[in-house]
Amino acid sequence: MTYPLVPGIDAVARTGDGRLVYTGYARPPFGTMAERLVAPFQAEVPALRTMPPVTCV
Repeated sequence: MTYPLVPGIDAVARTGDGRLVYTGYARPPFGTMAERLVAPFQAEVPALRTMPPVTCV
């Protein structure tokens, strides 16, 4: 691992079209606490439509 790096494994993120999705495993050295990220997967979770993002993680 090289430094600097951005911490974070998983996250609730907002897509470009405004949907909230669960995502994670961003390519190192980038983590999910970055302002923007490209992640290899995202899963749309129905509960995310009604809950505030801060309570979803």
